[in-house]
Amino acid sequence: MKIKILSLIIFISFTTLLIATPYVLAKPKGTIIAAISGSPPHLDIMANTTVEMWWPAGHVYEQLFAWGADFAPTPMLAESYSVSEDDLTWTIKLRKGVRFHNGNVMDADDVLASIARWRKVSNTGKTWGNTKVEKVNSHTIQINLERPKGTMLNDLSQTSMSLVIQPAEDVRGVPANELKRFIGTGPYQFDKLIPDQVVALKSFPGYVSRGGKPNGLAGGKEALIENIEFRVIKEPSTMLAALLAGGIHVIDTLQSTDVDTVRKNPNIKTDLIKPRYWWGYSFNFARKLGANLYFRQAVQAAINHDEIAMSVTGDESLYRLDCGISHLGTFWHSTLGCRGVWDVRDQEKAKRLLKKARYNGEELLVLGTKGNIFYDRMSTVLKSQLRAVGINVKIDWYDYATMRQIRNKKDTWDVLVGGWGTTFDPNIYKQAWYKGTGRGWADIPELSIIMDQATEASDVNQRKMYYAEMNRIITEQIPMIKAFDGYGVRAYRKEVSGYQEGFKMATFWNLTLD
Repeated sequence: MKIKILSLIIFISFTTLLIATPYVLAKPKGTIIAAISGSPPHLDIMANTTVEMWWPAGHVYEQLFAWGADFAPTPMLAESYSVSEDDLTWTIKLRKGVRFHNGNVMDADDVLASIARWRKVSNTGKTWGNTKVEKVNSHTIQINLERPKGTMLNDLSQTSMSLVIQPAEDVRGVPANELKRFIGTGPYQFDKLIPDQVVALKSFPGYVSRGGKPNGLAGGKEALIENIEFRVIKEPSTMLAALLAGGIHVIDTLQSTDVDTVRKNPNIKTDLIKPRYWWGYSFNFARKLGANLYFRQAVQAAINHDEIAMSVTGDESLYRLDCGISHLGTFWHSTLGCRGVWDVRDQEKAKRLLKKARYNGEELLVLGTKGNIFYDRMSTVLKSQLRAVGINVKIDWYDYATMRQIRNKKDTWDVLVGGWGTTFDPNIYKQAWYKGTGRGWADIPELSIIMDQATEASDVNQRKMYYAEMNRIITEQIPMIKAFDGYGVRAYRKEVSGYQEGFKMATFWNLTLD
C-alpha cells in the first residue's frame, strides 16, 4: 500500500511538472520595438532624470523598494524591513539568491556601495546628510538617522535619480555620468547603445523574480519577450508612420494631434493615462529678471493657461487646469496659495507688477527646442502672451540634445520649459528647489525649511500639511509656474498583450507578442 501511495505521489508530481513546465520554463521569444524621441548617452540612471534614459534603464536595474500600482513603496530587492521605536534605525533584510547580469549574487556590500554612490550623484541622495549606513551581515543593512525621516521608503523608491543596486566593483568611486558598465538585477540586461539610433536589451536567463502578481514597478516580473529595442525616432510624424505600418510596436506617449488617427485604426490599442505629467515654466534665479519677485509675479499674472495647454494638446479632454504640484486625486494634493494669483489672466495686473519690478525692456531669454512639441509650442505661446504686456522675449532655439546641456549653465537662459511625470511623493521636488540646487538655482530658504520638516515628519497627515505649505510657497515665491496637467495616451500594436493599463510607466516585462 505504501508503495502505491508513493507511486501516486511521484505520478502527481511528475504530471504537475509537465503541466507547469511550459509556463515556468517558457523560452522568451520575439522582439518588441518602442520609439523614444531622444538618445540617452548612457544608462547612469542614478544621476539623471530623463524619460529616454529611465525607460530602458528601468528594465535593467532594480531598487530596494519600488512603486506599486497604487503608488505605495513596495519591497523589491528588500525582503523585509523594520523601524525602531524612535524612528531613527531602519533595518533592511535583502532577498537571497538574487543575481546580477554578470552572474554574481547580490549581497550587502553591493547595496552599501550603491547607496554610497547614490548619495554623491543623486539630488535626493545628497539630502541624507550625516546618515550612517552599515552592514549587519551579508544580507542585512542598517540605516541610522540623526533625525526621523518619514520619506525613507519614498527616497528608496524614486524613479528619478533612483537608487538602483549595482555590483560594488562597478560603482565604487565612480562620478556622475561616468559609469562604464550597465549591470543590474532586472529581467533584461544591457546589450548595446548606438547613439541616435537604438538602445538594445536582451532577456536575462538568470533573473530571480520576486514572484506574485504584477504590481506597478514591483511584484512578479518575467521576461517573455527575448529582445527589446528602444529606437530613436525624433520626428513625431515618422514615429506615427512606423507604428501604423508595424515597424514599431509602442509609442509611450502619443502626440495629442495623433490621438484621433490612432484610435480609428483597428490594428492599434490605446491606453489613457490620467494624469501623465504636468508642465510649467522655471525661472533662473541666477539672472537679473529671474531673481526679481515682482517680475516673476508679472509673468504669472499675464499667462493664459488654457491657451498654453491647447497649443500642445489641441483637445480639452487631454488636459486639466490645476495648480497643485501634487496631482489632483492623490493623497498629497493641495491648492493652498493658488487663489487670486494662479491663472488670473490679468494683463493690467501684469503691467503694474512690471512697474514695481522696474522692468525697462530687458531681453527675456527663453530656452527652446523644436525637437519636442512641449518646448516648441509652450515657448512660442509664452512669447506671444508676454509680449502683449510689454516684455521683450527672445527664444534661443537649439536641437534637443544641445538644449539639455545648455540648461545646466547658469548664464544662458531666463525661463525654461519643463515637465514632471506623475509624482508618487512630493519629496521628489527636493531635486528641483532645495537650497538652490536643481532647476533654476532657486534659493528660497522658507521652501528648503518646509522640505526638511516634511522629510522628518513620520506621520503622513503631518507631512501632507507641510506639502500644502510647500505648494503655497511655490505659488507665491514662484521658482516656477505650473501650466497644466496633461493626460497621456499610450499606443501599441494589437499583437502586444499584458500591459498594466492605466499605469504611468510602460514596462515590457510580462508582455507577449501574438
